[in-house]
Amino acid sequence: MEIKMILQTYDEIGSIKGTARALGIAKGTVKKYLRRYWELQNGERSRISPENEERVIVRLRKKEYDLRLNELLEQNANFPKKQRLTALKVYRILEQEGWNVSYSTVKRRVREYKERNGPREVYIQQVHPAGRTVEFDWGEVKLTIDGVEDTYQLGAFAVNNSLYYYARLYPKQTQLEVMDIHQRFLETFGGVPEEIVYDNMKTVVSDLRTKTIHPSFLDFSSHYGFRVRLCQVRKPNEKGTVENAIGLIRREAFSQRKAFESLEEANAYLEEACAGINERIPATRKQTRVQGLEEERKHLRPLPGNLWENYKIETRHINRYSMIQVDGHGYSVPDTYRPKVITIRKWIDRIELMDNGEMIAVHRIPEEKGKDVIRIEHYMQTLPKKPGALAQSAALRACSDSLQRLYDHHYSTNPTGFLQILELLRDYGETRLMEVLKEIQGKGIRPNPDILRNLLEQNRTEEKAPSVTYPKGVTVTHPDLKEYDQLIVGGRYE
Repeated sequence: MEIKMILQTYDEIGSIKGTARALGIAKGTVKKYLRRYWELQNGERSRISPENEERVIVRLRKKEYDLRLNELLEQNANFPKKQRLTALKVYRILEQEGWNVSYSTVKRRVREYKERNGPREVYIQQVHPAGRTVEFDWGEVKLTIDGVEDTYQLGAFAVNNSLYYYARLYPKQTQLEVMDIHQRFLETFGGVPEEIVYDNMKTVVSDLRTKTIHPSFLDFSSHYGFRVRLCQVRKPNEKGTVENAIGLIRREAFSQRKAFESLEEANAYLEEACAGINERIPATRKQTRVQGLEEERKHLRPLPGNLWENYKIETRHINRYSMIQVDGHGYSVPDTYRPKVITIRKWIDRIELMDNGEMIAVHRIPEEKGKDVIRIEHYMQTLPKKPGALAQSAALRACSDSLQRLYDHHYSTNPTGFLQILELLRDYGETRLMEVLKEIQGKGIRPNPDILRNLLEQNRTEEKAPSVTYPKGVTVTHPDLKEYDQLIVGGRYE
């Protein structure tokens, strides 16, 4: 093939990269002879190649090169998979043998050889009876929640028979989140399928080599009565239904909107998007997903009578600030708790602090990453001994705006008086205390611990006093007191 072939191919294709790919040569070779041709047109050179240069053969020893490359690849195919030559090793062998060929060309030829001579993978079409199989997987979606952009986990179920979809968002994907979305889905599904299909996620599989199901998840699946089926490693086609579902749900729900005030709002929006998808008729079905689900429910196993308690028991060391760390968040521990290690019950949305089986405090898990949760009433034994520490304490700044204003306006120079009000907070709760504070401040009365306690006790008494209603139409017969007198004097009237 001569230089004329390079010029003709470039005129037809219009790009250096395309010309190089079509002729099986390097882009640098195409550039070199195009530049010489343009210099010839501009009168900058008398001919494209020097007089002493032989006619350019673009595919240098192409036939011999192809034969040698094919020989190497055919020999390579007979070796065990992990001992076969890579494209880089083939390139080095050819280079050592004196072949003038680039690494990119070798890579392309090796890829073409594999595509031409490699085994053709065949898939077995599946038929899914109603109530038999459901697939589960995770995806990711970028959202802006309360002004902060972050990556959230999109858990999704796809029912193989009806193609019904269910999805929910979570900040992370621990085993608690996996079990939580399963509980929600099964309640929505209205029953339990025979099996649920998973890839080799660590929350389900404890040992990838032996395909051992995680003991906690095995207990969970036994409780609900479904079988766990695992895909082969790197075989996403074995759960292709849910793979497609995640892509569709992500595009339908979040391709036009990604900013929300809270995760709850985002989940409500996602629920509406899934409902819209489920009202449509899939291409391979004759009815909507919702209609298919109604038919499928006839073949489901019933839900268990008792609810699975989705929590994990763990222990934490308490630091010198009477705080523990759980999943990147700090939580205050009541300073009346003496030991240095505490048992916790970790739920999907809260942390419960336990003492010999008794719950001594509970914290809601914040949505904001890294945020600490501190309750000032957990330091009521320590603050009276160190009242000067109150003003700049993280515990005070973690209080509600109303309590902070109360301190700043009335008790900044009297921390002991504010601590007396905090005792009311511990005894009556913040909601009741704030209601009474608002009431007396509206009347222009300066907040005082004694006044507040009296009003709180009055409200408590009024709430406890039972309201007695007497039935209508009841006739009360008045007794004859003479009969009572007769009993007193032994039957004689005085």
